[in-house]
Amino acid sequence: MGNQPVFGDVRLFAGGVAPVPHNPIGPPEDDGEEVFNAAAELFALLACSNRLEMLYRLSEEELAVHDLADRLRITQANASVHLRHLRQSGLVARERHGCSVLYRINERRINRTFVRELCEIACHERMAASAADGEDSDA
Repeated sequence: MGNQPVFGDVRLFAGGVAPVPHNPIGPPEDDGEEVFNAAAELFALLACSNRLEMLYRLSEEELAVHDLADRLRITQANASVHLRHLRQSGLVARERHGCSVLYRINERRINRTFVRELCEIACHERMAASAADGEDSDA
């Protein structure tokens, strides 16, 4: 994917999305529309709870497909499909380590802190319930 923007003429950073300078042909108000369109594409991609949870887990550590599938309680095939979408968007990168392929947040495209904050905002109740379940299992 090189250094191409992920969504149209937009790059992702810790605070959200920002327009990438481009050919200044056309009225300046077009830039705002491009940013909002790109943000809408990002949120459409993240509207799937499995993808959002994958990003959150990958913001904590690199994981293999089978690890993500186990943690999300989905099939490995389903996890692979979601990872493909995240990889094609540039949000996730992969690296081969021997026989394993590990996935991670592509920090050239999106910041780990942004992922965590987005999940905390969008999934506050679910995350609190998961934390409580973890505390119960420790007792």
